[in-house]
Amino acid sequence: MITAFGLLGIAAGTVQFTIDLLVWFLTANRAEMGKLFDQVQAVSGGMPVIYTIVPTFFWADFPSHQAPADRCDLLV
Repeated sequence: MITAFGLLGIAAGTVQFTIDLLVWFLTANRAEMGKLFDQVQAVSGGMPVIYTIVPTFFWADFPSHQAPADRCDLLV
């Protein structure tokens, strides 16, 4: 079962993916992309919440999704 900790990581990853796609669709070249990404990443707290720290919560929660050792024979 996924925990709230893991769901926060998934949500942050989804927001990151959405921002990346929107920037890609809204700009015509790499120079414009850089400027727009700089504006997005300049938002206070945005970098750790969307790009660096919170997305790793999913991977920190990932071991809780593993099958118990006595059930691993069912996965083969």
